[in-house]
Amino acid sequence: MVNGQNDNRMYLGPSGHVIVAYSDLNARIRNVKDIVDKEMGFAEDEPPPNLRYFVAVNEKGRGVGMVTAHRVDEAHRMIGYENGSLLIRDNKVEKVKLGIHQMWTHRRSRGLGVCTALIDKARETMVYGEEVGRGETAFSSPTGDGVKKARKYARGGNVMVYDC
Repeated sequence: MVNGQNDNRMYLGPSGHVIVAYSDLNARIRNVKDIVDKEMGFAEDEPPPNLRYFVAVNEKGRGVGMVTAHRVDEAHRMIGYENGSLLIRDNKVEKVKLGIHQMWTHRRSRGLGVCTALIDKARETMVYGEEVGRGETAFSSPTGDGVKKARKYARGGNVMVYDC
C-alpha cells in the first residue's frame, strides 16, 4: 500500500505462473527475497531507491522467481566474463533506462520462461507510458549464471552492466 492506494499488479506469466509486481518490500516478498539473497550469496545494506519487486508465483502460491528492478540512466557494455567471476566492461558510458538489480528462478522452474517473463514485465511497466527496449536494460554486476541469462536475454545484442 502506497499513499493509501494498492499498487500491486498481477499478470499472467508462463506455464501457469502469476507475476505480481510490488513497489515495497512487504512480509510475503521478504520471505522470497531472503531465499534469493541466500542462494545468490547476496548481501546489501540499503537497496537502490525506487526498487520494484516482480515475483512469479506457482499454482501453490509459492514464489518461484524474482526480479528486482529500478530506473538506471547509464551503464557499460560488457565485453567479457572470465573464470566465472571477472566481469570485463567497456569504459564508455551509454544511456539505458532500466536496471535489473537481481534475478533468480527456483531450480525446478528454470527453463520455463519465468525469469524472461519477469524481466519483460519490468520493461513493460517501469517507465510510465513506454516499454523499455532490451538494449536499454542493464544488469547489475551479474554472476556467471546471470551473465548467461543476460546474454540469452539480449538475443545476440549487447549486454549492458552497471554498478549498484
